[in-house]
Amino acid sequence: MRYYSTLRPVGPGTFPSGYKVKEIVNFDSRKPCAEIGGRPAWGYIDFEDELSEKDAQSYDLVCRAPESPGCVRHIPSWQPADYDALDYAEGRCLGDDVD
Repeated sequence: MRYYSTLRPVGPGTFPSGYKVKEIVNFDSRKPCAEIGGRPAWGYIDFEDELSEKDAQSYDLVCRAPESPGCVRHIPSWQPADYDALDYAEGRCLGDDVD
């Protein structure tokens, strides 16, 4: 399962332990990724299995949204909607969890 790192490059301490890692890819700079709705990311990490929602949120990792209308992603309340040219607002889908 692929998870994108939207706040920092992937490195030691930036992803949860206890999951088998298949591949880590860091980009030269932060770039928009179509797989997560055009939101910018620093890179991605492929895990053998899906992360728990708590682990993904704790490390600010974003999974490619399923193509079903029931997708749910957590958007932290401390993250303003206009952060980085509205990438959070534009990436929302029906059912997004906003606190």
